[in-house]
Amino acid sequence: MRCDQYIGLNDWAKNFVRGEKVLDHYEIVVIQHLDGTVELKEERRPVHRWTVKGVPSGNTFDGMFRENGVDPYPLLRYIFEDGRIFEEYLQVTIHSSGPMFFIALYDQDGKVVPESVWPTEELNKY
Repeated sequence: MRCDQYIGLNDWAKNFVRGEKVLDHYEIVVIQHLDGTVELKEERRPVHRWTVKGVPSGNTFDGMFRENGVDPYPLLRYIFEDGRIFEEYLQVTIHSSGPMFFIALYDQDGKVVPESVWPTEELNKY
């Protein structure tokens, strides 16, 4: 069966755009009973967030099966807390029982991020 195969970013890039996990706030549990009494639990639940936001960039690419009603694949923009922005691009498509899509990153100046590029020896495994 032929199908699109979204491989995505390499491991380095996945870790890079994840950012860091930081404590954002605590949730405190309050229980309000049906009789109107309120109970404050002695429990603070830490809530974390990632320091990078991934949002749609507005750029997309089509797979092999676009004519069959498959939507285009969205590419993401990653916004770091310090203002840096990185965007995904389609590095290469390899055909093996359908297209395989390998994604890499470029920075806000349009320069390719070398560590995000899939190396040839890795691509040759597919």
